[in-house]
Amino acid sequence: MFARALWGNQRKHTTAWDTKYPGKFDSAAGPCVGGSNSHCGASFVPDANDQAPYLPDGHAACGTGNGAEGIFGGPKSNIPWSIKWSRGLCNTLHAEGFWGGHVGPFFHREKFGFDFWDVGAHAILRGKWTGKLMPNLYPKSG
Repeated sequence: MFARALWGNQRKHTTAWDTKYPGKFDSAAGPCVGGSNSHCGASFVPDANDQAPYLPDGHAACGTGNGAEGIFGGPKSNIPWSIKWSRGLCNTLHAEGFWGGHVGPFFHREKFGFDFWDVGAHAILRGKWTGKLMPNLYPKSG
């Protein structure tokens, strides 16, 4: 999922994949540069040969299974990655509460990956989640 988040950000913010993978502009698969869809690149996955340099030896090629994606703009670019990640989660918790639609994947999916893309003073966090969707153990009260 870390590689998928990276490929999504590369597709959103560069033209590196555009020649080989032309696609539909500003769609979930891209190409994206100059578009307005913040989730552009979400479903982009290069072919197995292009994936190989990004994956551990012997790792199977990635596909697009069930999951979720979140784009979070809270982190600053000049702080450690762990604080960037925490700011993305905490800003979303503050805005939506524990049961918000963008917070759920942080707590209810088995597998995750993320990538940051610096855009000046801020870093955009692209989070990807997959695996079994777990139930919410604590119902919303009141």
